[in-house]
Amino acid sequence: MTAQPGDPDNWALIAGTLTSAGVTGSFDLMIRSSDSEPREWCRLARTEDCDVSTLPDGSRLVTGTGRQAPGAVSYLACLMRHDGTTVLMHVGNQEDPRGAAINSPGGEIYSPQPPLTLDQLKAIVTSDKWW
Repeated sequence: MTAQPGDPDNWALIAGTLTSAGVTGSFDLMIRSSDSEPREWCRLARTEDCDVSTLPDGSRLVTGTGRQAPGAVSYLACLMRHDGTTVLMHVGNQEDPRGAAINSPGGEIYSPQPPLTLDQLKAIVTSDKWW
């Protein structure tokens, strides 16, 4: 994918239900061009914590955890490459991997935690398979 920052038509999204190690939840994975600031992704995902780090190649890695409703947990990992390509993944323990739209319950809670850990999400978004 050749990203053109600011091009709203340059994106791909896949979402669904995921089961890993007997734990079921939901996920979404988006690859898009972006010139936004890393903390903007945390704000949009409504994460309670937001960690932004710079990787050795200059890419920015954003991670966070959201708890939008009692019993709901979602994780965010977002890699913002220096060429403007963003690889963003959410995983949650309920129907909506982002934990719920604002003022929405987010659906049924499937399990006590998401099907992937935050470290597993980091490994996915930073994989060289996207390059």
